[in-house]
Amino acid sequence: MPRSRIYKSEGIIVKQIPLGESDKIITIITSKGLKIRAVAKGVRKPKSKLSGTIDLLNLVSVSVARGRNLDILSEAYALETFRTIKEDLASTSRALYIAELTDIFTVEGAPSENLYSLFFNTLKVLDSGNSNKMWIRNFELKLLEISGFMIGFFSCIHCRKPLNPHDHLFSHGGGGVLCPSCRIHSPDQLNKLPFNTLKVLRYLIREGAKKSCDLSLTNETRDDLERVLTEYMKFLAEKEIKTLKFMSII
Repeated sequence: MPRSRIYKSEGIIVKQIPLGESDKIITIITSKGLKIRAVAKGVRKPKSKLSGTIDLLNLVSVSVARGRNLDILSEAYALETFRTIKEDLASTSRALYIAELTDIFTVEGAPSENLYSLFFNTLKVLDSGNSNKMWIRNFELKLLEISGFMIGFFSCIHCRKPLNPHDHLFSHGGGGVLCPSCRIHSPDQLNKLPFNTLKVLRYLIREGAKKSCDLSLTNETRDDLERVLTEYMKFLAEKEIKTLKFMSII
């Protein structure tokens, strides 16, 4: 039985690319964890009915016509606009960051409902007015777990011995932590991982973001958490993550 030419779906808009003078290619991560790319024709024209509907981060219901090269968006309705996020620059920058990561780690032909749920639930937290960065660190760690890249924070990735209570080293290529004695076994550049930062990462994995938001952390530890996880994300993505620069200046 042939596939229907028109299909419907629901999901969140994570990317837009201008096409020609008046069109855009939009990327939607659906509630089933699929990635849809479709052309929104005429959306950049002032009188387009779709222009406000298909904003970045909107949760939309869409009808899409299958095309020879690119599918065509025929209808779209906004179900949720996450207005609170968009009214706050810091929340917007963090939401765009997790949207970009969701796009990067959603593999064509390999849908992940778990990743979509993580993305959607984190947006709901940000939209509630909770701007604590631990929710972003939680998103990164959960994304690594879902994608099969989870970091080992409890034992050395080379000698497999439990990590002692002192500073260690993080290896991107090894995907985990090396004790000082095993640093010579890493083929790539190593980054310092202070023990206090390691303890916070372990706590976040064990207790989740809600409890971790109550931790009293130094600015140095917060910066170390961000550095370790965002640098690893860039390594796995094998490219610059564009929204990181935006997030870092807010």
